[in-house]
Amino acid sequence: YWTIDYKTIKRKYGSPNHITANITHLEKYFQQNYFDVIIMNGVIGYGLNHSIDIEAAIDACFRTLDRGGIFVLGWNDHKRRKPVEI
Repeated sequence: YWTIDYKTIKRKYGSPNHITANITHLEKYFQQNYFDVIIMNGVIGYGLNHSIDIEAAIDACFRTLDRGGIFVLGWNDHKRRKPVEI
């Protein structure tokens, strides 16, 4: 499995296949339809704080997700960490 985070310090929490980059750049590392499952958790309100960035990240996930693949989105419903309504 793969993990991605734009903060270098987060590498120690990632998988052996960790990428230090913004999730909006997912297509630089993976071709279209690459993943069967994508779990995007703990990102909205923790780095993706604007609707344009959130949309770009979700779009990148769906372009790299295989047809019929599963996309799981986790987010916090706390006002301080909820930059947009979902």
